[in-house]
Amino acid sequence: MADLSLAQGRGRGEVGVVRFPRSVFWFCLREAEALSAPPTPVPVPAW
Repeated sequence: MADLSLAQGRGRGEVGVVRFPRSVFWFCLREAEALSAPPTPVPVPAW
């Protein structure tokens, strides 16, 4: 039953989000926005 519940959680994306590093999550989110939105100049910090 533990495997079944784990598979259901992963199917809803709950387990994956918890295990993902926050930086990876934000990177994927920004990439998705870049693909869905028209290209616009993105401010890059000058480090």
